[in-house]
Amino acid sequence: MPTSAEQRKEEAAEYGRLMHAYKVVFGDDPKTRSDIQKMVWEDLQKRCYAKQTTVLPGRDGICCPIRMGHAEGSRSVLLYIEACLNFSPERPTN
Repeated sequence: MPTSAEQRKEEAAEYGRLMHAYKVVFGDDPKTRSDIQKMVWEDLQKRCYAKQTTVLPGRDGICCPIRMGHAEGSRSVLLYIEACLNFSPERPTN
């Protein structure tokens, strides 16, 4: 049975592989992304409220907390992907 230190080392290695996978899928550097990677990334930015407000009106024109929560959840996913792309094993994580 692995010790907790061994488990942490395994988990860190798995996390590093996962971060690498995100970089393969989305492109490590925005300047060197393929056209398809750029197209997908731009679509995610539009759909996940990267550059627009998440305060969305409901049918009555007043901010709808359900729509806003959905938009914030979408943005959260995009921010997670961005964090994965910016991950560096040399950089400490908080």
